[in-house]
Amino acid sequence: MQFIAIRKIKCKIVIFYCWVFNLFFYLCLTNLYALLKPILHFSSVNTNVFGMKKRNLSKKYYSFSNSIQFKYLVYMLLAACFIFIVLLSYNFVLFRSVVRENVALRANETSRHIVSSTNSFLSQIIKVAKGVELSLRKDNLTEREIERLLKDVVLDNKEVYACRIGFEPYTLYPEQFSLLTQRAEELHPSLQVNVVHDDFTNTDDYIRTVSQDESFFILPRREEALESVSVFAYITPISHANRDGSYSVKGAICVYVSVKWFNVWLKNRVDQEDGYVAVIGPETDLIAQNRSLLVEGNSLLSIAKNIPSPQLEILAKRIMNKESGSAEIPLMTYGDNANAHVSFEQLLENEWSVFVALRDDALFKDASKVYLNLVEIGIAGLVLLALVFFFIIRRISRPLSRLADSTKLVALGNFDVELPQYDKKDEVGRLTYSMQMMINRLKIFFYENLEKERMEGELRVAKEIQDTIIPHNYPAFPQITSIDAYGRVEAAKLIGGDFFDYILCKERYLYFMIGDVSGNGVPASLLMAVTRTLFRSNACIQHTGEISMRINQELCVGNKANMFVTSFIGILDSHTGKLTYTNAGHNYPFVRKVDGDIEELKQKHGIPLGMLDSVVYRMDELQLSSGDILMLYTDGVNETRKDDYDLFGVSGVEEYLKSLSAKENVFDITNGLFEKVKSYASGEDTFVDDVTVLTIKYVDSGEFEYGDKQ
Repeated sequence: MQFIAIRKIKCKIVIFYCWVFNLFFYLCLTNLYALLKPILHFSSVNTNVFGMKKRNLSKKYYSFSNSIQFKYLVYMLLAACFIFIVLLSYNFVLFRSVVRENVALRANETSRHIVSSTNSFLSQIIKVAKGVELSLRKDNLTEREIERLLKDVVLDNKEVYACRIGFEPYTLYPEQFSLLTQRAEELHPSLQVNVVHDDFTNTDDYIRTVSQDESFFILPRREEALESVSVFAYITPISHANRDGSYSVKGAICVYVSVKWFNVWLKNRVDQEDGYVAVIGPETDLIAQNRSLLVEGNSLLSIAKNIPSPQLEILAKRIMNKESGSAEIPLMTYGDNANAHVSFEQLLENEWSVFVALRDDALFKDASKVYLNLVEIGIAGLVLLALVFFFIIRRISRPLSRLADSTKLVALGNFDVELPQYDKKDEVGRLTYSMQMMINRLKIFFYENLEKERMEGELRVAKEIQDTIIPHNYPAFPQITSIDAYGRVEAAKLIGGDFFDYILCKERYLYFMIGDVSGNGVPASLLMAVTRTLFRSNACIQHTGEISMRINQELCVGNKANMFVTSFIGILDSHTGKLTYTNAGHNYPFVRKVDGDIEELKQKHGIPLGMLDSVVYRMDELQLSSGDILMLYTDGVNETRKDDYDLFGVSGVEEYLKSLSAKENVFDITNGLFEKVKSYASGEDTFVDDVTVLTIKYVDSGEFEYGDKQ
């Protein structure tokens, strides 16, 4: 087999030699004809063959023969042909001695890689099961929390096909309780997970785990609870800490892996297309394999007897004895009784093994030592070429050197430099002309870019200033325990017109405002800053209607651009939960009651600020209960589009609020709505319009659990 492979390589090299020599002689004859053409074709000369006047040759001949490309091509091909012929000849002799040494080394490295990958895979399954077990040790988990935990396990771990859990009586409920989460697709993991109740606690695996308090792998089988999908699993008990410091078993967690998915995973572990990998059970049962060479469900020992293959039978018995090793045997499962390098090794601490067979002629393709020598010889050849080209190119590249000296001055900023005169029509002449045009364009672009950088710098400063005037701290008021507030702004452009602000007065009253300036960009940001300043100057001394009226009167003065601000201003009493508010043309806020009901504050008390200076703004009152959440937002939220068609809408905000739990803090609520809107807009990182969300939660007693949200 090796002799045939080497002979094929030798034939290819001989063919390559013939092709190189043919090219070499063709180029020599072409160059000789080009040099003798003026003398041989003396009829095309205007006066005589001695060149007293310019020869009337074709423009195509002059454009090619006078070019640097032509000169480089002739000398480079002559030198490269000689050097690479020497390289290939040396490599042919070296290849025969290296390939045999490479086979065993390559096979062992591949086997170790596969064993390591499979160990890591099984370790990950064990880690997932242990991680879930630690989370389930808590006694205060609800059924909904357990269901969410199992869903997250399946969604976050692509190797997990299903997760099954069972609890003993009086652990979660008076009777036994079990739950199963399963992917909707077997080979292509999707985000859809099915959750069902089953009788896991009545299975033999559950009873063995709970009674003996042990963890173990389950051999592949078709699980009826999983729609008869062929799976293997790892099951481990769930511990419970007793009051005396001891531990008892309160249930079991089982993590399933699809055999079909594991087969695909094994297939991706082998680089060679002729490689075969199988995971073998205690009695040499086939658990999984990357190719359908051996029938699923049979054992390696029975297949070796049926072929028959005495060498494979010996290896199967060694695997049953929990041995590890390697051998080179004919493996008839390839179809042509080809030689294969076989390795086998145990996995982790269980009784499974990995069986790896790599075909010899596939290993011959990648002999690392041959490629290493090719690199070394190639470097030597390049050095030799560099010495040859140095003396040749130096004479040709002098005009380019002078041009480079002139363009260096241009790079230093001197756009008035004069390039050297070069009247020939080769590449250097065209390059000189193009460089002069480029310098003229660069000169224009340079001054335009300076102006652009100045404007961008001013915009960045404006962005920094705008960020400083919007509250970012969380918690906003750690000194009080009855109000939790957090807001977030994302501008459609570098700077925008949305804003929010809040002030705590007399350590009791929370004055807050959210606004949306018409338009966006610099004009909107300026009006936003003015509006925020007016709000702060009138807060703590006026009610919401009076504050709105004073801001409106100031914005109407000299408003020639006819810009306006929609706003919602409110005052929340932290002692009583009483909310006083004024809506000046802004989106209707939502109040999520502690019982889950959603109320939309549909009162408007006037037109947007800055339109008419004589408007009198009214106000309304609302009594908040402990645990109520007030959410305010700008139109950038509800006007977010999906595929330029469907709007996120007010209904999207309402549905999001319904999905919340009463225990969530305003930091997670606000950021969750932002992620919801981004996901709706097909994952875009930027918004079409400015987006602002302000969330306030009232609790009449107790303290918030802020967490590390600073």
